[in-house]
Amino acid sequence: MSGSRISEGRKKIPAETSYREWRNGVDKTAPPRQNGLAAGKINVAMTTGSPPKLIERIEFKPAEIEKTLERYEAQIVTSPVEHAIIITRSGEVYHMNGDVHGIPLNYFEQMRRELEGAHVTHNHPPGAKENDHTFSDDDFDNFIYFKMARLHGIEEKFLYELNRNALDNELVGRDWGALAESDDYHYAIMLKALIEGLGYWRRGR
Repeated sequence: MSGSRISEGRKKIPAETSYREWRNGVDKTAPPRQNGLAAGKINVAMTTGSPPKLIERIEFKPAEIEKTLERYEAQIVTSPVEHAIIITRSGEVYHMNGDVHGIPLNYFEQMRRELEGAHVTHNHPPGAKENDHTFSDDDFDNFIYFKMARLHGIEEKFLYELNRNALDNELVGRDWGALAESDDYHYAIMLKALIEGLGYWRRGR
């Protein structure tokens, strides 16, 4: 999606940028960029893969959602291409996949209605050199754009999550300004989530 991005080309976040400037610089209604979920900022043509397919139905209850996410994450974490699992509010579970760099955005557009309020997980393949061990800008922007309830990213080293609970953010209670010069993109996403009123965390596996 277009709009202000924290670390264009992996540049440092400007220390002089104020909270209000960050807040006002984000366009939540802008059309999405070409990529759906992606391992990093890439400049390639539309990826190929398998479009959304209904694979099962579950009870849409917290324990069942967690169990389902964990089951599929164990299957996709070492895959050489990117996969996404979507659990809709009606308990339908969909699968789609792309290539090493990401999943085509049009697959997500096909499921715009189902993605609202959905719990979604996807992997960042080991061969995706753009991976910064956190969410890409495409991941972050599409989480907001498609109004997902929760988004997981999983890889060999980490599991990370975006959610709608602003207090569930690793930066809560910490000095965000002190992290403004950090080169670690994990902190950049942490700050971006805090500014957007989103929860974000990353845990080692």
